[in-house]
Amino acid sequence: MSESDAEREYPEGAACRIEDGVLVGCETSTFERYAGFLRRVHDSVTEES
Repeated sequence: MSESDAEREYPEGAACRIEDGVLVGCETSTFERYAGFLRRVHDSVTEES
């Protein structure tokens, strides 16, 4: 995932950030949104192959 993808999903000042591959400072609702985003990315990648 490129940084621009993360920026589109989470604009400046979002509660979530990633440090060393670990989600940090996430509220539950934000984390669930991010998990949904990862599922969409995974599904789109899986469909292409």
